Amino acid sequence: MLLVLTKRQKEIISIVSQFEPISGDEIASKLDLSKSTIRSDLSFLSHMDYLDARQKVGYLLGKKNNETETYSEIAKMKVSEVMAVPEVIDESLPLYDAIATMFLANVGSIYIHKNKSLVGVVSRKDMIKSMMGGADISKLPVGIVMTRMPNVVWVTPNTTVVSAAQLIISHQIDSLPVVEVLKEEGKTVYRVVGRFSKTVVSKLFCETFSEN
Repeated sequence: MLLVLTKRQKEIISIVSQFEPISGDEIASKLDLSKSTIRSDLSFLSHMDYLDARQKVGYLLGKKNNETETYSEIAKMKVSEVMAVPEVIDESLPLYDAIATMFLANVGSIYIHKNKSLVGVVSRKDMIKSMMGGADISKLPVGIVMTRMPNVVWVTPNTTVVSAAQLIISHQIDSLPVVEVLKEEGKTVYRVVGRFSKTVVSKLFCETFSEN
């Protein structure tokens, strides 16, 4: 849990971020205060790792401040910045084609569309159930076994990464189709433009925190 900093402490961090390394006297001068007035703030910020105090060098941004910026960046990140290429097939195709597409692309679910609009999702579990039931997968249309709209959970490119990840967790699903909601000839069209998955989330966090 992040501590709530005072206005002056935030101003000190802002000054250090612009002018590091910077001495305590210089920080005080920019605030039009004496060094003794801000001594307790500098001590607190250094102790909590918001600032890094170095003898004969001055103050630099600390580890905690860098972590805070990283968390803030992730919180503002949109799905459009990290989404993967979706695997989409037409609902009239046989289940066999969906299975082949799924394993060639190494994904856990395939998005199904009709007239370029999302109409459903088929998962590995759906496929296994159909095969165990003795269905002829070379003839059975994928539209028969898929989960249909409006029971499909989806997000838009402007959905935040955090919100999308929460949907994956709460619905216990592998991925979310990313759609653009359009109006064409008076009808609502859900155009699939991306894929947001557990793999995307894992990759994002690994890349972000390996850099820090």
